[in-house]
Amino acid sequence: MFFMTKLPYTCKFCKKPGETEYDERIIRDVKKWTPYLCCPVCGLYHEKRLKIEERIYKACLWLISLPNNSEVMEKARKRLEAYTKDYSFTVCKHLGKPQIWDMDFVEQLMGRPALCRKICYQYRKMVYKTI
Repeated sequence: MFFMTKLPYTCKFCKKPGETEYDERIIRDVKKWTPYLCCPVCGLYHEKRLKIEERIYKACLWLISLPNNSEVMEKARKRLEAYTKDYSFTVCKHLGKPQIWDMDFVEQLMGRPALCRKICYQYRKMVYKTI
């Protein structure tokens, strides 16, 4: 039988206090990893957001690598439209904002696919600043 030790922490993202448990026999130096802890809500959000960003990134790489014909462009546009809608829903829901999505998000990614990570970051920053 073993006992879990409780550890208070502050979420890395939302700064809310939380508490977790750990086994002292397995984890020796708790102070090293305590600053990296996050609450379950923020953890799930960031995991989902990063998965969607990875899909957007792969779609943009696919767009860069293929020839520019109308069929390929339309297929890429549909993929990016679905991914960006999912992305905007996830970001806006987590931040408690109304869903903000515009076809311009897709057009920016289609026009500059190499900058897809920067475009996603700018979108999150824009949503965060809205009322």
